[in-house]
Amino acid sequence: RDDAAAMVERLRPDEKSWSVLGRIFSLIFVAEWMDRSMLATMALASSNGTGPVIVGATLANIVCTSLAVLGATLVASKISERVVSLIAGLLFEVFAVVTFLEGPGN
Repeated sequence: RDDAAAMVERLRPDEKSWSVLGRIFSLIFVAEWMDRSMLATMALASSNGTGPVIVGATLANIVCTSLAVLGATLVASKISERVVSLIAGLLFEVFAVVTFLEGPGN
């Protein structure tokens, strides 16, 4: 019985875990609010019903998030966070320039 109690205590999330969870939720929620994927999901729900869209969108988000976390885990062991941030920043700049040059309607 003491072993089970010790195991439950080890598995119980501490305050830091809840703090991290809250920050992750807030960051992702704000980043995704009214972006293209949310608007596409709204359009799909208006013509296909809510049930299938909720299930499909949720599964797609789980897969994408899992791939991002696994990819980050692999990359983190090879290169520094600073290099990852630099590459991400440069990619965003490239996307911004390409989007600007293409202009609206393309």
